[in-house]
Amino acid sequence: MQLEFILFIGSTLFLGSVLQGAVGFAYGLFAIPVLVWLGVPLNETVALMSVSTLIQVLIGAYQLRADIQWAEVLPATLIRVSTIPLGIGLLIILSTLESHQIKQFLGLFLLAVLLLQMLWRVEPRDQIHPAWRWLAFSGSGIMHGMVAMGGPPVVLWVMAHRWTNRQSRAFLFALFSLAVPVQLALLYLSFGQKIIPPMLTGLAFAPLVAAGSALGVRLGNLMTTALLRQVAFSLLFFIAFASIITP
Repeated sequence: MQLEFILFIGSTLFLGSVLQGAVGFAYGLFAIPVLVWLGVPLNETVALMSVSTLIQVLIGAYQLRADIQWAEVLPATLIRVSTIPLGIGLLIILSTLESHQIKQFLGLFLLAVLLLQMLWRVEPRDQIHPAWRWLAFSGSGIMHGMVAMGGPPVVLWVMAHRWTNRQSRAFLFALFSLAVPVQLALLYLSFGQKIIPPMLTGLAFAPLVAAGSALGVRLGNLMTTALLRQVAFSLLFFIAFASIITP
């Protein structure tokens, strides 16, 4: 890779992780469409993004290990992992499309996710019907395997519980930690040796992603949640529409 291209990738991952740290989401929603727009193939983008976050979620899971509710994490992981292969299959199909078609798909996908997060108000409750577990985690597995954006259904499911902030974060970190190795193995089986370089690139940028997340947390402490979400949603909507209309 040329140095300039590597710097663009690093900057994208860093900005995405700053957003993640500040508002609690948006790393993949921001970085994946931008990386594809920069010219990184979708399958390589998915591999790069997955590895770059692995160390971060492992550290988070270790730090919050006392708050991990394994009775919730393990069944959710089994459902999620069982549908990741379907997502990988869709990724294989998407990878055969023209570049502008992939950009448009990602733009529409991002737009749908943003509208879902804005319009679907979740009220915490003591009991949730088991069907929601299957819907949330099967959908998350497909989205994770397809475009490495499996977070939104999971976040909505977590928000529906009366959990503490630490319990919610511990659940998410543990869930994501267990799924990434499965996804990487399936990516290697599906795309072979050519998927190794982006994996190594993601690993190399993992410290930068962690630093961006830490900076984002500090920024989040200095600004109101409402303002941060407004900035994040405005930026993501811009990326979505730009991806849809850009040739």
